Amino acid sequence: MDTLRPETSARPSDWLLLFAMLVLLSPLLLALSALVLLVVVTAIPVLLLLSFLPQPSPGDEKPGPEPMTPDDDGLLPAL
Repeated sequence: MDTLRPETSARPSDWLLLFAMLVLLSPLLLALSALVLLVVVTAIPVLLLLSFLPQPSPGDEKPGPEPMTPDDDGLLPAL
């Protein structure tokens, strides 16, 4: 009776398939790594610049516009 044994070495077609997959996926991986590098290189200076901006103190808050409330007839005032 013949039992199924795992192959100890890959067939040449397996190596060819692996090489083809690497060739096809390498531009995608290169573009993805370039995008990640671009985001990191851009984010670091932006975060550093934002950290040096003056932060408003709690007492310096400017009052915003008054909220629009309905008139007696239930309609909002015209702008």
